[in-house]
Amino acid sequence: MAPAAMAYKVIGYPHLSMGLELGAVYTTAELELRCKAPDRRRKLHAKLSNPQLFRPASLKSALSARGSAKRSTLPGKASPVWVRPPKLQQPKKDDQVGQRRAIADRLAKSLLERRRTTDADVLKALQAWAFHDNHARQNVRRRGSAQPVFSDSLGLSLRRDGRLGLTLLSRQYVSFTKLLCKWLRDTRPKCMPETFPWTSISVNCNYAAARHRDKNNAGPSIIRAFFEDSWHMVLRLLMLKLKL
Repeated sequence: MAPAAMAYKVIGYPHLSMGLELGAVYTTAELELRCKAPDRRRKLHAKLSNPQLFRPASLKSALSARGSAKRSTLPGKASPVWVRPPKLQQPKKDDQVGQRRAIADRLAKSLLERRRTTDADVLKALQAWAFHDNHARQNVRRRGSAQPVFSDSLGLSLRRDGRLGLTLLSRQYVSFTKLLCKWLRDTRPKCMPETFPWTSISVNCNYAAARHRDKNNAGPSIIRAFFEDSWHMVLRLLMLKLKL
């Protein structure tokens, strides 16, 4: 039985050794990743329909840092030491990048089932995504700046031997890559021909690039920026650059 919602609030412990926090909101993608074995995942899907254990919640609340602000634990009683709060509501650390990317990819897989991919769908997947500091892109790093360069490449990339190859991220996170491609086809501007080709997608987040010129671009590019400024602060700024 497939889950009815894309996020759930934990009301009671399902006793599946998931380390869930009472009152917290988890994406269905993260809940499923915490139950990797097929039999445990089937048990999870059955228990998600139990209102004494889980309550359907909005995906927005699962992606928001404020989703962790209120908990249903008793006053003065700390959470058990084995509790693992939602990954998407924790500070983004290097050791959690892979886990967040896996959640974003599984979330993208669910969003791909929709007939049409919207800006809101892509923004949700991008909010779940996480970055390492990209030390390979020295041409965009400002001189003397300690600001990290959060930039990931999807699709094809030029290897050191001069040949084109699929990036490791696209091989690992297929659904995330497919979602971005489907989004472009579904929401393309009128000035963009239906046959517009691209090979690569550059996803950039929250950094001011130094003035530069990419050497290996050929033909026109499409640039799109997403802004999320709920609660009067910028949560994430992403620019998708699709290039020939």
